[in-house]
Amino acid sequence: YFFSREVESISAVRLAMVAMQISAVHFFGSRLKPAVTISDHSDGLRSGMHFANVDHLASQEEQDATPTTPHMSDWAHIATHYTQGKLVPKAHPYYDEVYFLLLCLHLTHTSEMKNLLQGMVITQLEEWIAEIKANNGGTEGGSYSLSTLIKAHLTPPWDTFSIGTYDTVGDTIWPELPCILPSNQCQ
Repeated sequence: YFFSREVESISAVRLAMVAMQISAVHFFGSRLKPAVTISDHSDGLRSGMHFANVDHLASQEEQDATPTTPHMSDWAHIATHYTQGKLVPKAHPYYDEVYFLLLCLHLTHTSEMKNLLQGMVITQLEEWIAEIKANNGGTEGGSYSLSTLIKAHLTPPWDTFSIGTYDTVGDTIWPELPCILPSNQCQ
């Protein structure tokens, strides 16, 4: 992170993933095998961390055949930015209700729960957006709005901040991930 925080490009983060694996092999004698990666909202971090399990010394065919590592959005960043008014202004008429809905979505423990609740949350937010536009001459107002929140955090690939997002990730070494995600439950 310290290497790439100023330039969060896919290449910079992929280089950091390679360096991480080289260090693990050098100091511990084996590669790291992360089942999932977590970071804040950055295309470079998300896309670059997909390569965490790719062996940079393998042939191109083997690298291409290696499944990418699943990535989760960081709930702590979302919660902190929200409570600071950086995602929706604190003066928003539904500020408290929106935070409660996001928290409920975060606390879902299965993909099915997450998908069901996410659809319901988006429907509710869209109703509030329509009401706000009707009362404000057709605009939602401001750069931080419910529409922006939906696009930034409730649509793929960024809708991965619930602890049940990856409740079963195929044949990974940890098929049930919620038990290993304490860093995504700190709020």
